[in-house]
Amino acid sequence: STVFFVLDRDTVSTAASVLWRSNGTADGTIPVTVMAGGRVNLNPNDLLTTDDHAYFQHTGSNPQELWRVDLSGVGATAVLDANSAKVTNSVDRTVAAGTLYFVRNSSLWLVDAGGVAVEFLDGASAGLNAANITSFKNDVFFTVAATGDLWKIQGGTSPSVVVGVSGASQLTVLRNAAGTELALIVASTDGKLYSTTDGATFAAIDNSLNFTSFVDVDGALYFATGSSLHKSVSTYGVGNTTEIKDIDGAAIAGATDLTSLDGTLYFGVTKGGEKQLWRVNVGGKGLPVGLFQSV
Repeated sequence: STVFFVLDRDTVSTAASVLWRSNGTADGTIPVTVMAGGRVNLNPNDLLTTDDHAYFQHTGSNPQELWRVDLSGVGATAVLDANSAKVTNSVDRTVAAGTLYFVRNSSLWLVDAGGVAVEFLDGASAGLNAANITSFKNDVFFTVAATGDLWKIQGGTSPSVVVGVSGASQLTVLRNAAGTELALIVASTDGKLYSTTDGATFAAIDNSLNFTSFVDVDGALYFATGSSLHKSVSTYGVGNTTEIKDIDGAAIAGATDLTSLDGTLYFGVTKGGEKQLWRVNVGGKGLPVGLFQSV
């Protein structure tokens, strides 16, 4: 019932960027304040919320600091570690099961119930160098570039390697229009896409296809190869993957810049030496924007 948002150039202060909170009422819509009583004119960025706090980057500091505030919007403070040092240079933040996880100096950290940053996994010493940290079904996943492995933290337990995935380099969560998590997609360095709908079992979407780009369109996975365009839904495997063709039934080669907008896939196609903007219509056919044929 509480929303946090960043307001640029608000009418109350002269700051360029101010963090606000709202409970949906006029009286409950206020600028967030710090412990000293002043506004949070910290150029906040990268907002993430748990059940009881909002976390954000203080981009006005150098290096950037991780801050948090409770749902009242009063008393924002910098997050400290066990040595009372401010947490700086945190990246790849995600929330799983009400806990904030983040990467700091290649190690995996979390913020405990008392608001203290704790090193959960010493990535440098373990040779893991965590990256691409992502939550799915309340578990945490991350990649390790040196080995190409995909790792998983289930229920706050020690990390373990996910079997059946190699060359993991990018993680994307597919969500429907209501924001419900449907699948976790893992892109590999060898051009393969892996998927899971339960966070436990991973399988290659189609070993015969090497993707060049992909995008989530309200829970449907669209991906391009050099010579074709495809759509995958449901369990996101071979049996649920179809090729998108143009209105003449021909393959769509060289699709680039795949973009989702209002539940529709838009992409670029080069024809006759010029790049055209295309879309996929309600009939599942690709066609140039401006051509409104029903199929």
